[in-house]
Parts: sequence; structure tokens; C-alpha cells
Amino acid sequence: MRKIETEERTLEEYLSVKNYQLAIPYSQRPYEWGKQQVNRLFEDLVALNDDDNEIHMLNFFTLSNENDQLQVFDGQQRTITLLLFVAAIVDKYRELGKDNLAQEQVENFVYKKVQLKDEVDKKLTFDKSLALAEKEFYKLFNIDIEDDIILDNQSSENSVVIKSLHSNYQLMKDNLNAFLKENNSENNIDFVTHLFVNILEKAQLIIIKTATESLAMRMFDTLNTTGKKLADFYVIKNDMVNILGEQRVKDAWLSIETNLDGASNRQFLRYFTILYNRQASESNMLNKLYEYFDKNNVSDMEALLSKMKKAAYYYRRIEHFELERGNQEDAREYRHLSKKIKVMNIRQHYPLLLAMFMTDYDLSEINLVLKAMLNIGISLFLFASEQANQLKYLNELAELIMKEDGTIPVYNIINKLHDSLPTTNKLRSDISNFVVETNQQKNQLKMLLFEIYSQNLAETMVREDTKNIHYEHILPQKPSISSQWYNDFPNAKERELYIKKLGNGTLLLGSSNTKASNKDFNVKKELYRNSELAENHRIAEHKQWTKEEIDQRTNYLADKIIDYLRDLDYVNE
Repeated sequence: MRKIETEERTLEEYLSVKNYQLAIPYSQRPYEWGKQQVNRLFEDLVALNDDDNEIHMLNFFTLSNENDQLQVFDGQQRTITLLLFVAAIVDKYRELGKDNLAQEQVENFVYKKVQLKDEVDKKLTFDKSLALAEKEFYKLFNIDIEDDIILDNQSSENSVVIKSLHSNYQLMKDNLNAFLKENNSENNIDFVTHLFVNILEKAQLIIIKTATESLAMRMFDTLNTTGKKLADFYVIKNDMVNILGEQRVKDAWLSIETNLDGASNRQFLRYFTILYNRQASESNMLNKLYEYFDKNNVSDMEALLSKMKKAAYYYRRIEHFELERGNQEDAREYRHLSKKIKVMNIRQHYPLLLAMFMTDYDLSEINLVLKAMLNIGISLFLFASEQANQLKYLNELAELIMKEDGTIPVYNIINKLHDSLPTTNKLRSDISNFVVETNQQKNQLKMLLFEIYSQNLAETMVREDTKNIHYEHILPQKPSISSQWYNDFPNAKERELYIKKLGNGTLLLGSSNTKASNKDFNVKKELYRNSELAENHRIAEHKQWTKEEIDQRTNYLADKIIDYLRDLDYVNE
């Protein structure tokens, strides 16, 4: 065949098993169309049932025909979704008792046994790493694929594809039933058939066939306008397969996907890119990465693949606190610090940790950085309400560590982190003026206060598990009108302010919080006396709970927090 051939086809001709049997190449991103894309395609299809609409162009589909096997390089998402529409039609036929019509569509467009041979023609074949997803696809048509498919080395992308298949199949069924209901034809077999025939005949597409896979890859930069831009993560995969070949990429990429299972591959790629270019953002990270690695150079792409594999391994350890290095004490401290930082909702340090792991810093040194980050989270993000862009210098540190191959002394890194910390006086002022506004702040305070309350009670409980720890407003948020609280805090605005002050908060374990609720202080303090936390016993010693007591306790907690942070890490004087 010529290098490139084009042909115009109806949807019926394209989907027909006898005309085209298609394979999804390894280099393509997983099937992941969302609701918006599926709904748009469905609306375009059913619009063809209107006699005034003669045609709908499904745009270009790029196929390679190397070794006489057609592979879909542009059009995978649309092809699978169109077959899910066929599945919805098949399901409707079966629902209306027309099993013969249902089976006819399956054999025409999905799966047909070859007469006089012990073989079948399958419309779609997935890559072997997605064998589980392929089995699940055919189950939607009540076809159980033989168990001779190799299920070793299965990609973590199976779960992504299977989830998308099921959700989009259900969406197509729901859309079809809603359309039939709108047209008063829920049980009208002739209407369903007329609709399906119109779509098969009126929907048109242009097929571009290339002689080689490499030519198809070069043509494939973005999906057609009914889809969405190919994610950078899969552009890199595609580029690697193009320059290195599938066999050299496959095992390493499987390791990357396995370690990123459940994590955002886009977020990972951005953090990874920052290691080589601090200016990387969501919109430019691919260009920034390719400024460092030449995508047309074999050795550069091999290096990129190797480094991404190593980074994905450590990224999983950062995300899930899993470690296979360092002694047990350091590993335990790493997990505890990481969990506390997670409560503080901090991720800006991920590139810094990646750089340190990848350049073989000792775990005890990484823990020093985590202590500084926890200090920053509490001092800046919680009490000073600083914005995340205050930590842009972390990207510079990560890039510098990689550039210097881990030769920067850890204390130089720590000193740089300390430069952003407030002075003790500024921190004390921030704590004194702090008001508790959000549930996230309450959750963060639960972690912090429990650290302070139980500094000498190491075996009390898992400190990072705050589910059974309740943040209690001593002056309640909604005091009863007849309570003493209205006598002690008659001014509504002032009462609202003191409810939110740090000194008005404490912790209760288990069900004690519901028992305390909105009761008067003389009732509450009896519950505090029976608390497992000694700090609540101190509160119970007060005869009353007024503005003076709340202000005194705010100052007391400020001292405690500053001491905790000083012991944890370091506070600028």
C-alpha cells in the first residue's frame, strides 16, 4: 500500500466486523472518556434520527496497517464509545424480547464465530497488558472470552479502563432510555431499529491508513475535536515507544503505572519535571521536560524512562509513607511526620523529597526536612494563613539538588526552609489573633493539640488518627437561650469572636463531645474532670469560663505551641 491512504466510510462500514478488525496499540492512553464527551457523542448520533439531518461527520480516524494488522492511533476513545452505544441497542433489543435482533448486532459489530473453523473475529483487541479490560468489554455483550488470554504483567490501567467502560455503558443506556421516553417509544421496536439504522447509515468518517506504526504515531499529536487533548503523561509514553520501541518501554512503563496506581499521573509528571526545570507549570511541563531531554535522542529517552521509573517508585513512598530503606526508628518517624504533614494539607515539598530520595540522602536527613515542613505548615499555613506560593523556593531547591547530584548539605536545605518561618513574636501574635473558621482548621488543630496534650503519653493512641478525637468549643457554638453563657457573653458579636478563639477549644475522646454539647460550664467541667486528657482537668479547675479565662488559655496554648515547634524543629528568634 501507499504510505498514506484515505477512504470515506459510513459508521456501519467502519464498525462491521467483516470490514475492520481493530487493535488498540500499547502506546495509546487508556480508555477514559468522561460524561461530557459521551453525552456529546450520543447527542450527535441521535440527532441523525431527524429526517432533516442527512449526515454527521465523525471526523478522522487514523489507523496503521503494518504487518496487515489495523491498529487505532487516533479514534480509540470514539471507537470504544460507539461500540458501547451498540451495546445499549443490544441491551434494549433483549429487554424488548428480541434476542435474535440483539445477537445479529453482536455478530455484525462485535464478535462473530467463523464458520467451519474453531475461530472468532473480534472487533477490538486490547494490548495484552489490558487483557482484564478486554474481557470486561466483551462481558458487556454477554460474551465470555476464553481464559487463554495471558494475565501476567497486567497494567494498573485495567482498573481505569474497566471503570470507564462500565460507567459509559450505563450512561449510554440511560441516555438511550431517556431519548426513547421523550419520543414515547420506550417499547417501540420499530422506532429503535429505525434510529439505529439511521445512525449507522448517516454517520460518516474518514479513515486514514498509514503503512507503518511510526508514521501513524507522528500524525497522532492530539485527538480529534470531539475528544480532548492527549494527556502529557501519555504523550511521553507514545514518544518513548516511537523512539525506543515497545519492548524496551513496556516493562519500565508498567512499573511506573503500578507505582502511580491511584495517584494523579499529571501531578506526578509536574513534580518530576520540576526536578529538571523549576518553572514547570500545569500548562508547559511537557515543553519544559523536553528542554532537558531530547525526545528524538535514544540515549536521552532511555535516561528519561529510567529516571521516571525511579521517581515513580519514590513518589509512591511519599504518597503512601511506604519505605524500604533506613532503620526502623527513622522509618517510623518518617511515617508519623508524613501523616501529620498530610493533615496540614501540604504537598509543595513533594519535588524536594523526590530530589532527596533520588539522590540518596539518608532517611534521617529527609526527616529533618519533614520536621521543618511541619513547622512551616503550622506556623505559616495554619496560623498566619499564608498562601502556597510563598514556598516557590522549594522548586528551586529540588532542581538544585538534582543538578548537584545530592551534594548539598542537609543543613543548608534546612536553613533555607527556616528563612520563611516567622519570628517567635510574630508567631505568638498570629496565634493570639487566630480564629477557628473551617472544618479543615479544626482537623489540623486536633492533630496539633493532641501532640501538645500527649507529649508525655507516647502510648496513648495513634496520634494521626483523629476520627475518634473531637474538637470541642468550651463556650458552645449554639448556647441555649436560658443558659449562663448569655449572661457571661451578652454581646452577640463578642460571643461569636470568643467562640472561635484558640483558647476556647479543647479535645474530647469518643462520645464525650456529644455529652458535653451546649451545656453550661458547670456541667461541662464535670465531664472534663473524667477526661483521659490531663489538659481537660486543668480546664475543669476554673470556676467559670469567661473572656478572661479564654484569653489566658490562648496565651497559654501559644506558649505550648511555640515550645512544641522549638522542640520539633527550630523557631527564628
